[in-house]
Amino acid sequence: MMKPKLVLIGSENADYTTTLVCRWIERLGHNFIRLNEEDKLHIKSVSVSNGGIDATFKSGSRVFNLSEIYSFWFRRGGLGIDIAYPEFESSFPANDTTKRLLMKFVQNEHLRIESFYKYLLEFNTNIKLLGNPTNYVNNKLIHLSMASEVGMRIPDTYIVSTRNQINKILKKHPRLLLKAISDSTHFQNGFVSDHYNTYTLYGNIIENHNVKALPQEFLPSLLQENIEKEFELRIFYMNNRYYAMAIFSQTDAKTVVDFRRYNFAKPNRGVPFVIPQDLV
Repeated sequence: MMKPKLVLIGSENADYTTTLVCRWIERLGHNFIRLNEEDKLHIKSVSVSNGGIDATFKSGSRVFNLSEIYSFWFRRGGLGIDIAYPEFESSFPANDTTKRLLMKFVQNEHLRIESFYKYLLEFNTNIKLLGNPTNYVNNKLIHLSMASEVGMRIPDTYIVSTRNQINKILKKHPRLLLKAISDSTHFQNGFVSDHYNTYTLYGNIIENHNVKALPQEFLPSLLQENIEKEFELRIFYMNNRYYAMAIFSQTDAKTVVDFRRYNFAKPNRGVPFVIPQDLV
C-alpha cells in the first residue's frame, strides 16, 4: 500500500501560529511532520542517480523519505540538521590540534549536506513550496532601500550609536520609533511547566525626555520617523495574488505603537482589505 503524502513544516517550538495550522491540517485528514528548529534531523542516506534523487531522514522515532513529501511550508527558524553524533566525536584523537581539524572537517561535511537538503526542498519540482529556507531572513534596511528605489514612500530611517546623533534627528522628527534591526525580537529562556518563558522586544517611542537616560554611546540601533497610522496592513503575496488584512490597532493604547503587544482581553479587529488597483 502506498504511503500517504506528507506535508513537511519547518518552524519553532514556541510558534503558536504553526500549532494552529497543524491542527487544521490534522482536521482535514492530511499527514504532516513538524520539524522545529530545536529538533534534531538526521539524514540517514542520500541517493543521487540518473533515475532520480531520494533521501531518508529521521527525526525522533519517525523515519521518512524525500519522495513522500508532497509540500513543504517553511515558516521560520532553522532546519536543525545534525550529523555530528557525539559518539563519533568521542572517538577522535585526544590531541587538540588533530581534534580541531577533524571537527572542522565534520562541520564542512555538515554544511554541504545541509545546503543539499535545502536545495532538495527548494528546487524539487515535485514538492510544493511555501517559504524559502535558504533566503528567509528579512532585512529591514534592504527592504526599505528596494521600496525607495521603485518609488514607494518610506519613513526616514537611521542607524545610530550615540546620544548626540539621536538629539540631532529629534530636531527633525520629534517622535521616533525604536525598532530591532533584525527579526530576532523574541527569546526563549527554558521550558517551565507546560510552556516556554518568552521575552519579546517591542517597538518603542523615543522623545526628548527619553534620551537623557541613555549612555553617550551604545550598540548600533534602528530609529524610524514615527508615522501616525489610520490602521495597519499585513499583505501576503502568493501565486500572483495579494492577500491583505487591515488591523485596527491604532485605537488601543496598548497596541498603538506595536500591535504585537496583544490585548487578549479586547483583541484588535482585523478585516480583509482590498488593495487599490493603482498600488498593485
